[in-house]
Amino acid sequence: MLNIPTLLTLSRVILIIPQIYLLMAGYDAAAFMLFVILTITDFFDGYLARKWNQTSALGAFLDPIADKLLVAAVLIVFVDIGRLTGLWVIAPIVIILREIWVPGIRGFVGYDKPIAAVTKLAKWKTTMQMVAVAALFLAEFHDYIYWLGLGSLAIAAILTFITAIDYTQKAWHYYNQNK
Repeated sequence: MLNIPTLLTLSRVILIIPQIYLLMAGYDAAAFMLFVILTITDFFDGYLARKWNQTSALGAFLDPIADKLLVAAVLIVFVDIGRLTGLWVIAPIVIILREIWVPGIRGFVGYDKPIAAVTKLAKWKTTMQMVAVAALFLAEFHDYIYWLGLGSLAIAAILTFITAIDYTQKAWHYYNQNK
């Protein structure tokens, strides 16, 4: 069912394209502002869905995908434009692999199973990813902001890895119990 919260989520997916264009074209300030808008929209789609009792399976499905697409796309461009180089490229790889792996696990065991529920650690992972991306957008303004972005990205990658292991272990245990 399409409602305002779901439309906000869909708009986040659609606006990834201009987000990437702005970043690749060197319009960092505009790209950062759009990122902030998309992040705020992420908050409001969930808030409004709960407040207006307009939660839906479609919205619950699309919301985390929109987050994953945004973060993955921006991290790929950060590598392409040289904002992330050397060993720092490992963090986006870990993040992107996890963002494909865990939904696959959830689909395998079933999204309605308790083990598929989003954990608090996974929410912290997403928060650290967003902080890292925001800081890396602003990296041109001062070195300490760049290092804040790299530090946040390292923490996000570690949390990403830990949550991937957690979901994998839970799925493995669930699968072995329900053969």
